[in-house]
Amino acid sequence: KKKMDVLDLIKEAFYYPINDYKNWLIIAILFLLNTVLSSYVISEGGAVGIIGSIISLLITIIIAGVTVAVMRNTFNNSNNVPMIDLQINFVDGIKYSIISIVYSVIPVIIALIMGIFTGIYSTIDKILTTVVQSSVATNATPDVIIQAIPQDLLVSFGMNILIIMFVFIILSIIAAILFAIAEARFAETGSILSAFDLKAIFDKISSIGWGNYIVFLISLAIVLIVLGIVSGIIAYIPYIGALISGFVIDSFLVLFIARAIALIYQQGY
Repeated sequence: KKKMDVLDLIKEAFYYPINDYKNWLIIAILFLLNTVLSSYVISEGGAVGIIGSIISLLITIIIAGVTVAVMRNTFNNSNNVPMIDLQINFVDGIKYSIISIVYSVIPVIIALIMGIFTGIYSTIDKILTTVVQSSVATNATPDVIIQAIPQDLLVSFGMNILIIMFVFIILSIIAAILFAIAEARFAETGSILSAFDLKAIFDKISSIGWGNYIVFLISLAIVLIVLGIVSGIIAYIPYIGALISGFVIDSFLVLFIARAIALIYQQGY
């Protein structure tokens, strides 16, 4: 694949669904169905809601598989939006979902472990003990109970929360940076393990150029924010807003993002 600057890459990814609108339309129908299920059916509750939730989950997995198919097509030098293949998309979607969950959970786990070292759990225990003792002893109002908690405990709790949140946010950003390449590696190799080969991921980013890669991610984020605002405005249209947003914007974004990530991935070696 020829070298592209970030602007050209984003532009090509943007026009990717539009240039093959017929296949995009088929995928958009899946999004429309999912929007109908989440907006109207699942909220019904009961057996209907449960069935709707199961169908929605299956559609979400298939859409995840479509993401992989878009990247794979790109690596095979195809400019076409992939046709839906339920079996292949479902299997890929399951694997993709596992990778996504792991990358999402790791920052949470590390942040929770950080809580041990900051002492936040013992602080919470002391605060709860104070609250229980105060409420039992005096049958006091919430305001009085809060005032009974020692100031140093509240300060310690606040500082610990800030530290843990800071660590979590930093780790989440790092995970997002690595995940984009991880999902592309999975699409290229078909192996879940390849998505967790951190050395290979860092080597790929280095070959792309960290500067180029960060500029790409920022550019991608800007497009997502703009389209997110448009989607939010459309969603306010009574009755049909959410349907239009899901049908057009959400389906477009999935194809656009997958294509963009595959293209930046190809800029490395």
